[in-house]
Amino acid sequence: FQMEEQIGKQMVQLVKPDTVDEVSDISTMIRPGCLQATCTWFNNVGGQVENKTGSGLHFVYSARKFEREINPPPDLPQEILEVLKPTHYCCIYQEQMMFLIEKVTGGKMSLGEGDIYRRAIEHSAKGVPAAIETLAKMEGEMKQAGAYSPDIVETVCSIIKGGAAYSFNKAHSLAYSLFSYAQ
Repeated sequence: FQMEEQIGKQMVQLVKPDTVDEVSDISTMIRPGCLQATCTWFNNVGGQVENKTGSGLHFVYSARKFEREINPPPDLPQEILEVLKPTHYCCIYQEQMMFLIEKVTGGKMSLGEGDIYRRAIEHSAKGVPAAIETLAKMEGEMKQAGAYSPDIVETVCSIIKGGAAYSFNKAHSLAYSLFSYAQ
């Protein structure tokens, strides 16, 4: 049903999905968190790198898919890139967010703690003081874990925050997508 709405049709035209996984990616990118995400990306314009900021993970996803942007994003460790690679280096699924927290802390934070962080992002966007406090505390703990530099931790947290509000888990999105794909 989402693909039949105007935003779904626009997203299909933008992404031109080749696989059911890409239809699933579209299904989750239609959610408000991904549509409203503030993203930084690196355009490749005539061999020159342009650092841009704007709204909408779907634009970044499409640019990376069709190689209008540097792919993968520069300066991220391979372990982090492996989590993002299936979605053209965009963090759009809840599981990706949780895995990134686990990776950026060298396993010192669990997937469950990654989920707490993800939910805190959603609630902090609504101005909930306890969630804002939780985010700050957890980001400090991630930096202290020492698996990566504070700059890498900040970059990963920024990537996660881009799509955390109202994101789907992969199974939920894939279920919608299989139905849409069969139509």
